[in-house]
Amino acid sequence: MSVFWVVFPKLRPLYAICIGAADAGLVLLNLHFVSDVVAGTFVGVSTGMFTVALCSPNFRENSLNRAAKVDPVDAIAEIAAVEDIRDVGH
Repeated sequence: MSVFWVVFPKLRPLYAICIGAADAGLVLLNLHFVSDVVAGTFVGVSTGMFTVALCSPNFRENSLNRAAKVDPVDAIAEIAAVEDIRDVGH
């Protein structure tokens, strides 16, 4: 539903009713605890938002441009520097 929420904003009241009815039904029928329903709703919304962002043309274009500009030697040096910082604490 969260993908539809972003893609088709005019139907948001319908989506809100469907989500609310499903969440309330799960709790009222003793199929889930309230915390389970809240966590599941959070996971669903997060996954939907990530999917929308991932499928966005701007995201793909920027990702490809960044990937094309990365020098593998610099990337390895950055990883090694992070590893050195972690080793200092031990």
